[in-house]
Amino acid sequence: MAHPAAQPQHLREITEGIIYSSGLQFGLLALYEVGTLFSWHDHLNVCLTFSVLFALVVAIVLPVWTIRCRTNAEVLHPGTQQRMSSTLAGWSWFIPVGFLWLPYQAVTTAWRASAKNGAGTGPVRLWWFARLGGFVAIVAAGTSHGAAAVLIWLALRGVSYGAFVHLARQLCHWQTHDIEQLAASGAAPAPAPAA
Repeated sequence: MAHPAAQPQHLREITEGIIYSSGLQFGLLALYEVGTLFSWHDHLNVCLTFSVLFALVVAIVLPVWTIRCRTNAEVLHPGTQQRMSSTLAGWSWFIPVGFLWLPYQAVTTAWRASAKNGAGTGPVRLWWFARLGGFVAIVAAGTSHGAAAVLIWLALRGVSYGAFVHLARQLCHWQTHDIEQLAASGAAPAPAPAA
């Protein structure tokens, strides 16, 4: 449960930050992987280094984004059932084996609580299962480094990234609308945009 004094927080800045950081990380890693397939050895280490740096940024920002989405869902829609605490939602990305399913549950429950007009969880499922398929493909590529596995990983990761962009922006839109409605009704003070 959210702390009684919990206030909803705007997601716009953190959502755009995670989208751009994830996109840069994916693009640089994709360039590295394709470069190793075709033996382009110039500057591949630079691509890999920057990809790792952006992956670290994502590893910090994505759990914070998950916590905010989860907290907002509970504060803005108190009657909805949440599967885990906000803290667990954030830390779920780092739980061994749990990271394969718990973040999906956290985002799905925030999506369901925030969804308008009965929107289904299709974008969340597409994001998560394409992401898992990409992990399987990249592990297969690492063991045999087959070109087909790398290309499958690129396709699945691209689908996953596109679905995440859609779901993150949609969730941000819904929650921002709800925050503005709450502030306009005078039920709670409008929160300051998150830094």
